[in-house]
Amino acid sequence: ADWRDLPGFPGYQVSSTGLVRSVDRSIVVERRPGWFVPRTYKGRILRPRINKQGYKSFIAHYQTVSIHHAVLLAFVGPRPPGMYACHNDGDRLNNCLSNLRWATPKENSADAAAHGTQVRGETNGSARLDRRAVLLVRALGPHCTASRIGGLLGVKAATVSDILNGKTWKHV
Repeated sequence: ADWRDLPGFPGYQVSSTGLVRSVDRSIVVERRPGWFVPRTYKGRILRPRINKQGYKSFIAHYQTVSIHHAVLLAFVGPRPPGMYACHNDGDRLNNCLSNLRWATPKENSADAAAHGTQVRGETNGSARLDRRAVLLVRALGPHCTASRIGGLLGVKAATVSDILNGKTWKHV
């Protein structure tokens, strides 16, 4: 694997395979007033953590850094304004340089749709309905009012109307 220094984070390097390591370093520590001792720290491969969005990250200089951003920063360059770090295969845990690129928000959304990782319907954390409830709304739509269906399912009439008019849940 090819290793490069991580710009903006002295003492850290990132590999083309998505690993992150700290480098060997020496600092001077004051043990007692006026008595300074050199202290050497051995560099090591860092163990990544998975953040709430499902991406690998690590902490450097009291900041949480996404590994896919770090790989692109070190090997491709700074993030162009308005661009996102995208995974070519849709796997958020595959941070190899060959799997990453800077892309526009539109390209990122197209990737999410192509890989089936797009957040919509039940995969949206704030969704109040599931696929079966949406099918029930559509079945009852011609026979009941939106407020009555909403009351039955515990959602607002506007939510029911949006489903019936094709504004939401189009994929079902």
